[in-house]
Amino acid sequence: MEDAADAVVPLRPGFDVTFRGFDRDQVLEHLEMLETQLELVTIDRNEATRLNSDLRALYDQTREELTATQQRLRHLETSDTGLPELSQRLREMLETTEEELQTLREQARHEAETIRGAAETEAEQLVEQAENTVGELHEQCERVLDEVERRHERLRGERNRQLSELRTREQRMRRAVRDAYKSLMDSARQQAAELTERTRQECARREAETERYRQRVFEEIEHNRSELETLRNQIMTALDTATNRIGFSVFALGEGENVRTEEPGTASSELDEAPAGGAWLPSPRKNLRVTTVMGTPPQPSGSSAGTESEASPESGTVPAEDERHEDSSGGSHGNGRKPHGTDTPDPIGQS
Repeated sequence: MEDAADAVVPLRPGFDVTFRGFDRDQVLEHLEMLETQLELVTIDRNEATRLNSDLRALYDQTREELTATQQRLRHLETSDTGLPELSQRLREMLETTEEELQTLREQARHEAETIRGAAETEAEQLVEQAENTVGELHEQCERVLDEVERRHERLRGERNRQLSELRTREQRMRRAVRDAYKSLMDSARQQAAELTERTRQECARREAETERYRQRVFEEIEHNRSELETLRNQIMTALDTATNRIGFSVFALGEGENVRTEEPGTASSELDEAPAGGAWLPSPRKNLRVTTVMGTPPQPSGSSAGTESEASPESGTVPAEDERHEDSSGGSHGNGRKPHGTDTPDPIGQS
């Protein structure tokens, strides 16, 4: 009986274990299969009951026919037909029929009892199997529910434990991040302060260097300006002295030409070349060297028949002999340098 029940409904179906219990689709499919088998068992039981009812009806019909036949035989036996041989024959046939009917009735009863017993047994087995199946299903459902509850509790505990671990890890990470941020901020502040201090020191150093450089440049400018001013004064003094000497030389030359009447051709030529302003200039000489004082280079001296070289305050050229005479008389330049061409002879002495 247990083998048949196991064959119809397995006690331990192979459900796949999922994260939260058995697979819901497989459980529903198994329950639908059990419901289908239970419906089939119910149909078989109803069919066996109907067959038993049909057998009972057939048995009752056969019994009624047998009773009717017996009544007809009794009626024939009691009737006066005048044929005793026929009555004897009929009696034998009736006995034979009764024996056959009794045999058939016994067979029918035996078959009916057998069929009814088998049907009842099968129905009882089916009902018992159905009850066992229902009980097993209830037990399986209870076990599944218990397993689901246990899994739910275990998963809930696992989830709570994981949440606690996550919270602890989060707090630890927050503290680590906060400490790292604080350390980085302190280091950044320290570096910023150091950089600010170095920048301030560098700015102060550069400002001091700039101030020293500015003071040095200013001093150099002042020194150069003083030297230039001294040089300009010396140049102006030299120009004034040269102008005076040139005027004196021109005047002396003019006086000398007036006295020398024995050279009329030369005097007339020099008078013709005199400027309109009445200034007298000497004729150029070969051995006369002219030194540049203010930027304009002197014209080269030619031969006695060449171009004339003029010395005037506008051109800035003076005879080197005059400057040497000034230096020997006590004059000095601001830079301590002596002018070139000091070996030029004095035109006054030559004249």
